[in-house]
Amino acid sequence: MADEPIAMLVALSRKRLDMIAEDPDVVFDLVEARDEPMRGVLNLGSEWRALADLAGDALTGEGGQPLDVEIDGVARIFSGPQVRELSQTIPGDQQLDRVRALYAEAAAEGHAMLVLLIS
Repeated sequence: MADEPIAMLVALSRKRLDMIAEDPDVVFDLVEARDEPMRGVLNLGSEWRALADLAGDALTGEGGQPLDVEIDGVARIFSGPQVRELSQTIPGDQQLDRVRALYAEAAAEGHAMLVLLIS
């Protein structure tokens, strides 16, 4: 889908979570619209590689529930409690400001988080 691997984070309100549960292919719509401004969506492009060592699981999706979707890469969902926990582990590095802010907002609202690493 992408020329080089990219990463996206998508805060999942109950509505978004239900949409994905009903039709996991909604993920493809999110990926195709990745350059459009959408609340709760962070397109890190290929810069995620430089940030992954700092942010760990919050960017790699390790520990998240795999999403049953045919995608060339990783699609995992962190539950609301996992998002709260992860939001506390993202270091205060300036490079991670957008990641930390998205996780903090999602944690405050009790949202889940979709982590997409797409080749």
